[in-house]
Amino acid sequence: MDLGCGPGLLAARLTAAGFPVLASDPSPACLAEARRRAPRARLLRAGWDEMPLPPGSAAVCAVGEVLNYLPAAGSATRRRAFLERVREALRPGGVLLLDLAGPRRAGDGRPRLFTGRDWSLRVASREEGGVLERRIRVELRSPAGLRIREHRHRLALLPPEAFLAELRAAGFACPGPEASGPAGLWSFVAWAGD
Repeated sequence: MDLGCGPGLLAARLTAAGFPVLASDPSPACLAEARRRAPRARLLRAGWDEMPLPPGSAAVCAVGEVLNYLPAAGSATRRRAFLERVREALRPGGVLLLDLAGPRRAGDGRPRLFTGRDWSLRVASREEGGVLERRIRVELRSPAGLRIREHRHRLALLPPEAFLAELRAAGFACPGPEASGPAGLWSFVAWAGD
């Protein structure tokens, strides 16, 4: 399962490797792109805390700071219920793989600019009161002209050690979070017990 699949990058790789994939995202635009990239995946429109989780699953992935998105991420009760549902759905030895935004995820706060031949992406991040706000501006150039899209993402920043305790309380074995990439980004690999 690929929760919060976005444009389907992971789902495409998994289906190409021969794995059956059930993926979800709350965004219709992301699901349309995921359908294009991963036509063999089964796709559902749902948030991470709403996704039906079939029993006997081998793995659940939630990468791209999926569990941080508000409003669901701000509720410890919703996270606990979700982790318990995942634990029940996974077969013994099944894996939960996720990354999580923690404090200091905004880094130094300077905007970042990424560019390509016909596109640019500007990301400005600000952290306040345990919430990360990202303002994202995408510019796409084509023969038809310039198309600009602006997005605002709000993420609850979760301390990695506190989330580790939530994982363990839900019955997962997890050695601990690992710092991955930029400041404040943490990876977790957790296993369902017998």
